[in-house]
Amino acid sequence: MQIKPIVGALVLCGAALAVSPHRATAQIQVTPSLGMYIPHGSPVLEEPGTSLRKAPVGGPLFATRVQKLVSPHVAVEGSLVYSPTLIAVRDVNGNVSDIRAALLMSSLKAVFELMSGDEGTFSLHVGSGVGYVHRTGKAWADTPVTPAFALVGSGGVKARLDPRSPLVLSAEVEDYISWTHFRLTGPLPAHLYNDVILSLGLAIPIGRQGSR
Repeated sequence: MQIKPIVGALVLCGAALAVSPHRATAQIQVTPSLGMYIPHGSPVLEEPGTSLRKAPVGGPLFATRVQKLVSPHVAVEGSLVYSPTLIAVRDVNGNVSDIRAALLMSSLKAVFELMSGDEGTFSLHVGSGVGYVHRTGKAWADTPVTPAFALVGSGGVKARLDPRSPLVLSAEVEDYISWTHFRLTGPLPAHLYNDVILSLGLAIPIGRQGSR
């Protein structure tokens, strides 16, 4: 796995902690999560005039989100997602095999709370922002892919299972919409693709929410 894309992803996530106003002594939540990567749409790569075709088949994912409240109902969130996936590859001879790959994604979003229950027992939220998608691994070795920026949309719910506990259960769905470029012998047009992730995590508050 290349170092530069990983560093870029970490910088993007870390920026979430710097963009909120200094006057807001906001509470920070760190949410480690597990989930599933669900590819959506046509194959990521399908070379015209040949049988070559590559399509993700999904896989587990590991995510970490860092969220900082900037107003009572608005937060800034940075996330980092890693998924060890398999790619269904059909070669030029028509043979199909599953080959290991990896997917690294990160995002920086504004998150808006739509509604909440009494005393913060649950809340519904949506988010939008920009992201970064990097595909790597053995499956892409002969068709290198350029890391791509993405538009990101999300929605989710949070629930406090125990009113006495600061821990919050968080369920999230996100869609990374990116334009994928492959470096092949001949030029291929950019390909629009949706990478959808479902995750479930435990939001851990750090610090206290002060006055604004």
